[in-house]
Amino acid sequence: MSFVVRDSASARDELKRPCAYLLDRATTVEDLDLAGRALGTIIGSVDSLGRSPFVDREAGSSPFLREPLIPFGSSGCVALFS
Repeated sequence: MSFVVRDSASARDELKRPCAYLLDRATTVEDLDLAGRALGTIIGSVDSLGRSPFVDREAGSSPFLREPLIPFGSSGCVALFS
């Protein structure tokens, strides 16, 4: 079974923020590569929602509101979707 992942304009903007942050602070080619890899990781995590949206932890009182953890190196980020 697969699900359709639809995003909003504000979600797309939020997905760009971490990469824009890294690009703004980039001073080397390696820093630019890091921003590209971060974007790839985020996109891959969002794409996986179509395969298994209920694997991620619940966020709030609705069973449809979820928070996937997106690991990246020694840190990462959390997304919120319903």
